[in-house]
Amino acid sequence: MYKIILFSLMFLFLFLKPAMADAETIKILSIGNSFSQDIQTEIEEIANSAGVDVVVGNLYRSGESLEGHWKQAAGSRKSYQYQKKLIFNGEWKIEDRERVSLKDGLVDEEWDYITLQQTSGKSGIYRTYNPYLGKLMNYIGSYVKNPDATLTLHMTWAYSNHSTNKFFPHYGRNQSTMYRAIVAASQKAMTNHGISTVLPTGTAIQNARSHALLNDFDDELTADGHHLGVLGDYIGGLVLFETFIAEAHGKDLFKDVTYKPEEITEEQAYLAKLAAKEAVKKPFHVTEIEYLEQ
Repeated sequence: MYKIILFSLMFLFLFLKPAMADAETIKILSIGNSFSQDIQTEIEEIANSAGVDVVVGNLYRSGESLEGHWKQAAGSRKSYQYQKKLIFNGEWKIEDRERVSLKDGLVDEEWDYITLQQTSGKSGIYRTYNPYLGKLMNYIGSYVKNPDATLTLHMTWAYSNHSTNKFFPHYGRNQSTMYRAIVAASQKAMTNHGISTVLPTGTAIQNARSHALLNDFDDELTADGHHLGVLGDYIGGLVLFETFIAEAHGKDLFKDVTYKPEEITEEQAYLAKLAAKEAVKKPFHVTEIEYLEQ
């Protein structure tokens, strides 16, 4: 009898353990604004199509900067809208709460990854990161429930060349100038604050803009000159998936992610995946995807 029980336990360990590990849920929290909201628009469909369970949260304040996030934290203000998507076994649940504090969001889950970003118009101006990025990192470290959580800098994207955003003149109303400034500020922030992981949405969008079939969608992938449109949202979700989820679950962006928005073609979906994958491989350099073959 003892041998039968022992054999049964060994069977469970050998054959069920891989399945349990494969079902591990990745938990990602973004502290941001509408730009972090953009990249989470399609994540439940993307993850679900690849058979992956995730929890994705967004602490949202419209247009909020790093300075503003620090003021909310320091004042313990319940000033955030908290949006959370939970995807399990092919089904998802969406929660949306108001009057939530930064601390409330941090302790809500044992987050694996936490992203921070500067507001888009200041994302290429390094002096605006200090001292608020460092203060926020210390604050997060005081309340995060998972001691192994990875703090990540979300590198946002440059505006459309037609953008009327009030911050665009700082970059000479030039998209390439803005992108280069965002890269430089992001790299400096990461070096000076010991951040090793970047979410390179800005580079993925710039990669996509190198191909006419993608760049011609909406206003250079934006809906209004700065927020992402349908295809841009999809690319942002693919970057989120490739950066945090794909490797942990042994998933291939091209083979396993089968979802695409109805508004885009199969070719555009393929090129979007290429733009995202190349950005994760080379986060601070534009890849001319028009000349790449997969």
